[in-house]
Amino acid sequence: MDRFAHLSLALLIYALLSRELGLELHRAPAALLRGPHVMLPYLAAPALCLIGARLPDAMDRGRGPGHRGAGHSLLALGVCSSMAWWIGGLVSPELARVSALFLGAGQLSHLLLDWITYEGVPWLWPAGRKSSLRICKAGGLLIGLIGLLSLVLALRLLLLPT
Repeated sequence: MDRFAHLSLALLIYALLSRELGLELHRAPAALLRGPHVMLPYLAAPALCLIGARLPDAMDRGRGPGHRGAGHSLLALGVCSSMAWWIGGLVSPELARVSALFLGAGQLSHLLLDWITYEGVPWLWPAGRKSSLRICKAGGLLIGLIGLLSLVLALRLLLLPT
C-alpha cells in the first residue's frame, strides 16, 4: 500500500483531532510554562499518529503479497492502543489518553484506507475473512489522490491559526 497515502491521511487525522482537543503544536510553548511534563502530549500526538499509520504493515512485515493479517485487525488495534495507554500512563494520565487516542487513530486510518482496496482487511482476525469495499487497487491512482488531498487539507489545518 502507498506509504504516502497512509502517512498523509494520518496527518489529516492528527490535524483534526489536535484542533478539537487543543493539542496543536503551536500551543506547546505556552504549555511549557506549566512544566515540561505538560508539553509531552503536544509532542507525542503527531508522532504517535504517524507511527500508528505504519504499524499494521510493520506488524505484518515479511508476509509478502496478501500480507494483511493480524496486524490489520481490530484485535491489533485494541492491543496496541491499550499498550500505548499503559505506557503513557506511567508518565501521566493525560499522556495515557493522548497516546491511546492518537496511536489508535493512526492505526485506524491505515485500516480504513486498506479496506477500500480490493484486498481488504481482516477486521475480526482470526475469526473472520478479509472484508473489502472493493473500490480501488492498492497503490493505485485513487489511493494517491486520497493521499494528496489528505496532505493538502492537513497542511491547511496545521498552518492556519484556529
